[in-house]
Amino acid sequence: MANTIQAVLKNNTPSSSAVYKIMSHRSDGQIMEGKGPKPTTETDKKIHFGHIIDSGEYNLRHSFDHTDELAFDFKRLSKEKPKNAEELKQQTMRILNANFRKMKLKLKEI
Repeated sequence: MANTIQAVLKNNTPSSSAVYKIMSHRSDGQIMEGKGPKPTTETDKKIHFGHIIDSGEYNLRHSFDHTDELAFDFKRLSKEKPKNAEELKQQTMRILNANFRKMKLKLKEI
């Protein structure tokens, strides 16, 4: 299957050419065919937690950007289609609260 994927992931347009090669190893220590996981060190754990923290902050920044766009859409809808704006508001409460609950947060009012 990997050979098929490799063949699919070729870009032969006139302006650019890219070939994706099959990896012979993984950098995250996962087991590959015939190989065991790499030994874990304290540095690996620090890098791992640093990645989780960075990922959380990255997702928060993007969440803010998209929430800002959502507020813009809501404002526009509330002028042109109030019924749809109210529906969007209720959907927003349901969706955001489902995720916020995992962080012990609750959105009470929009």
